[in-house]
Parts: sequence; structure tokens; C-alpha cells
Amino acid sequence: MSVLSRLPLEILAEVLSFLDLYSLLQVSQTSTFLASICSDDLLNPWRRPLERILSDHQESDEPQTEERRILSHLSNYSRIPKQNWVHVLALSAPEAVLFMYDVPWLPEEIWHQAFLLRFLPSWTRWKRYHSWKRAFLTLLWRIYHRLHVTCTAEESWTNYVILSRQGIVNLNAASSRQYNPHAVLNEYKAQNNLTRQPSTTRLILQLADVRIIAIGTLGAPTSFQVNRLAKEFVHPEGVYPQGITPLIHPQEEDEPPRSATSELASYSSTPRIAGTPITRSITMDATLPHPPQYSLWRRFRSGTYSERQTPQVPHYVDIPLIVSPPSPRKIERKPALPKRHPLLTRPRPIQEHRMFPNYTPGDHDLRWPISYDGTVEESWIGPMLVTALLVPHDDVLSEDDGAEEVLKRIGAGRSRWASFTIDDLDAIAPWLDNHIDKRLEGMGLGI
Repeated sequence: MSVLSRLPLEILAEVLSFLDLYSLLQVSQTSTFLASICSDDLLNPWRRPLERILSDHQESDEPQTEERRILSHLSNYSRIPKQNWVHVLALSAPEAVLFMYDVPWLPEEIWHQAFLLRFLPSWTRWKRYHSWKRAFLTLLWRIYHRLHVTCTAEESWTNYVILSRQGIVNLNAASSRQYNPHAVLNEYKAQNNLTRQPSTTRLILQLADVRIIAIGTLGAPTSFQVNRLAKEFVHPEGVYPQGITPLIHPQEEDEPPRSATSELASYSSTPRIAGTPITRSITMDATLPHPPQYSLWRRFRSGTYSERQTPQVPHYVDIPLIVSPPSPRKIERKPALPKRHPLLTRPRPIQEHRMFPNYTPGDHDLRWPISYDGTVEESWIGPMLVTALLVPHDDVLSEDDGAEEVLKRIGAGRSRWASFTIDDLDAIAPWLDNHIDKRLEGMGLGI
């Protein structure tokens, strides 16, 4: 114990945080010195083992482990700071918080922080004039109810977002009983003459209770209907799967693609002379040399003195030089530069999407197709629909599950579709702010 007391408290707390919850609980009861470290709000060695348990998606019908039993009666241990309840409430399954945990009395600020970490920003409308505790528990009960019973009475209209190729974001709504995002997108595709193109569904992000899903159309990169806003949403600039660095054309970063046979007009840095100066010299100097005094030109030249003193200056014009572009075979592609975006913290993604909007290693980040190898893939064309889907806490998609087929089979009548607004889009994708021209409510064209 004398050796441990010589260590800095921060290092000792960091070492204790690598223990499992059961071992850390035993260590906290060993001595008053270790108990004071474990009960300190700033050191807080409990956060890491608690997050490790909560990130493990245990099936509801599986027998509880010793750590799960401790978590259910966490309020009985006075040495655990109450601030840890923020992550317990934000990361646990709805049925665990509602029916299993012995939740003690907590300050209103803890319930507020847990609400912001768990739910989408637009869901704060359910708070109204109630406390944050009541709003948090009410939303959890509604999620649990809609996951087990086909009911849309509490949310008759479901909001969704449309990303148009003009850089406009539209907020629309549909009846919750008949809402089918695939059918809604087909209507938009018919308006853009894309009926024959198949729809593609991508999982963008998964939170504790909801998935953010984007449904759009993939087409040729040369199409005039390329939706750059949809591309930035699904594939943020500079974010690529681990180990893959795509090769891009130098002009693809800042300029639109240009035909290889188009003529490029560039202007010469030196002026060009229209006409030929009267001189025997073949140089193209800016000034004419003065003729000698004994020349026949001066002898037979008639005019005033001022005319004789004024030199003739050639007329200069800025004529563009037609420069042939380099051959496509000579254009060298360069690797795209990776970029790291700030991590999303509110709302907080699940462990499998913890690096969002950056790429999260593993087989759960499904924003890129399985066959993506760094080459330029098809571009998003036409409108894109972004919506939210309620999911059970232990339901996590991976590449092996056939995520594309699973998302395609989700249609109407499931009562699991939740509202997703422009405020939610700004919260999970703040980098789109520089690409969005207008935000509209309804079917407006932004004119």
C-alpha cells in the first residue's frame, strides 16, 4: 500500500479503470485510500468499465452476468459517483432503464445530459413544460411501445428530409400509418425521369435507439443530375475506408469535369501587336526604333513639328491564345488527401459507429459498398431521402448480414419509422452547412 500511495492519483485511477466492474468494486472496498480514489468525481475510474459493459449488446433473453447484476443495482454502491448515470441512462436498452435498473434520485442536469446524448435534437419537442426526467422516461416508454406494438397514435405524421441536386434541403411529412420511404422516393424519381433506375439504401449512422438511413439513386458520374449534396452527406470529403486511398483527377477537387477535347483559352502575359511595325527589324519590341535623320522617310515626309515628334506606337490587344489541353493519357492522377472530421458526440453513436463521421474500423460502417476498392464509383443522382428508423438495442447490422437487402425489405406497416428533421441533419452532419443553399419546409423549389 505504501508503494501505491507514492504514485500520482491520476495514474493510479487510470490503472484502476482497466479493471472489470466486479474487480473494481472489490478494490474500492479494500482500503480507505483506494475508496477515496474511486469515489472522486474528477478521477472517476468507473467510466471505462461501465462503458465497456454498455457497449456489449447482450440479448434480452440471455442470462445476466455478474457485471450486469451489479449494473442493475448500481444505486446501492455509494462509492460510485452519480455522474456515471449519464452514460448508463444514455447507452442502456430501454427495457433495462424502465424495468431493471434501480435508478436513484438524480439531479435534473444529469437527466438533461442523458437526453442530449441519447435522442435526436428534434425530439426535445416532447419535453414541453415537463422536467427532463419525465421527458426522458416518456420517450423511452414510447420507443419500447412502438418496437413491440404496431401503433402510431402518438406520432401521426412522420417527418423526412429530401436532399435535392440544386443544393436545397426540404422538410416534408407523411402519414405514419402509410409512410413508406421507398414509395415516397419513387414519386420523386418519377418527377426527375429516374423511374427505371433502381434505388440504393445506405445505413449512415446508428444511435442507441434509431438508425439514420439514406435512400437514393446511383448513376453515371457524367449525368447532369449529379447530387453533390447527397455525395457529401454519405461520403464526407476526405473520409475513406481504412487502407483505401482513392486516386482522383486533379481537377475533380475544385472544378467540374471538363471534356478532354474542349479548347482552353489562356491569356498571354506579354501583349501582342496587331499589325506589323514599319521597320526592317523582325523583333516585336514594345517601342519602335527612331528612324535616322538622313533617311528618305524624313526628307519627303510632310507635316507639322508635333507630328514629327510623336512616335508611332503600335496598337496592342489582349488576344487569347488557344492552348491545346494535354492528352488524357498524359494526365496523372494523384491520391486523395484524407481528412479527419470532429467526432459526433451529441447524439452519441453506438460503439460500432464511434468514429462517425470518420470511418470506423470493422464491418459495421456500411456507407461504402463491400466491393469498394478506391476506384471512382457511381455518383448519387436525383433526390435523396433521409429518414430515421427505430431499432432494438441489440440490433446491429454488419456486412455479413446483407445490410442492403435488410434495409430494402423495411417498408410500410412496421410503425418503426420516426421523424427526422433539418435540425437533426445539422446535428449529425455539420459539414453540410457549406454545401446547403436553402432550407425549406414543404415541397418548395427554393426559387
